[in-house]
Amino acid sequence: MSRQIRLFYTIPALLITPGDGSTVQSLTSAELVALSGNVSHVFSDDQDGSVNATDHTINVIVSSDEDGGSSQNQTVTVNNVAPTIALIGTDHAVEDTTYTLTLGAVTDPGQDTVSSYMVNWGDGNNNAYSITGNVNHIYANPGDFAINVDLVDEDGSYVNVAGKALTVNPAVQPEIIHLGDAKGLPTLSNPNIWASFWSNSIMNISHKTDYSNAGEGWTATKLNTVGSTTLSGGDLWNGDLGVSGRNLATSSIQQEIQGHEALRFALTDSTRTAAKVEINLTQFFSDDDGNALDYNEAGRLQAFDANGNVVKEVVFSADSLNGTHWVALDSNIGFSAVVLTAGSYDGNNNFVFGAYDNDSGQSIVPYSQDTQLHGSDFLVDNIQFELTLIGVSPLQL
Repeated sequence: MSRQIRLFYTIPALLITPGDGSTVQSLTSAELVALSGNVSHVFSDDQDGSVNATDHTINVIVSSDEDGGSSQNQTVTVNNVAPTIALIGTDHAVEDTTYTLTLGAVTDPGQDTVSSYMVNWGDGNNNAYSITGNVNHIYANPGDFAINVDLVDEDGSYVNVAGKALTVNPAVQPEIIHLGDAKGLPTLSNPNIWASFWSNSIMNISHKTDYSNAGEGWTATKLNTVGSTTLSGGDLWNGDLGVSGRNLATSSIQQEIQGHEALRFALTDSTRTAAKVEINLTQFFSDDDGNALDYNEAGRLQAFDANGNVVKEVVFSADSLNGTHWVALDSNIGFSAVVLTAGSYDGNNNFVFGAYDNDSGQSIVPYSQDTQLHGSDFLVDNIQFELTLIGVSPLQL
């Protein structure tokens, strides 16, 4: 706090004692004239404690060779000034996700030190902190909330010294596409009974005989069991989806994905991408065909963006004798298509189509024994995609 005393007479010397323990201020007559009689002093603080006003007595001594000088007192009241704090944070949040508020710099004209920061989140929850910095909160429900911060220092508590308005929006629920889990049995009058389980207006399912052949185009799957000995035939077996025909005859089931074959699921709506895909496989065995060599069926799942670039891939191998296996892929980069192939990577990081993985993770090429060819092959029981709109990060879901 600044206090001014105006002096109207000419003096040879002036001594001012502010009364707050600070240094005595000495002025000559010429210096006083230069200040136009206005002398200032800043009281850095009031007395600590719950009484937020402190009286100080200013003593002014005028010295003179003529009369020896005189003195005069002036009492001033120094009032405490509440501290303030800077709050930094976005104006919007999403329910059930972490919201971060930054407790920034404290401004106090006095010499006090804040010892406690109480954040009232506006939803009935309060948290006390001992230092500034980032603090987090999760809002359980959408709505408009008023965040307020209380401070405590040597002089007491200060309520609502800073505030921030926040709008919490409802969480964006991902759109789910689920295909498979086919029910029923095909008949001569209804051979396509399983087709509806594998159909969606924004999903295209296609396949190739040889995934390594860039010159071969993708062709549409046929969602029945008719003519499964060729690629153009039915791609369903017991309601599970694969690739008809046999590129590498490692299975008696024509529709299993085997050899160089590939099965692709692609979104046809350019405004959507996927953030996650989950697949349940069948006919996918550890110790395949009852081998005693620890040879396990293996496969690869690749995710592609709209330009055909691989954004992520996962490899997997069978870990059960019951033939079922769950595969999941999630990506911070949205993808618009996935491709399934059978096989594993060798020691040179080359993908070997139809290869096994042994228990040590080594790739084992397909082999023939007792006139039968052995290698990895499998079917898809169901597949599920989590979608988002383009421009919305999967992290916001």
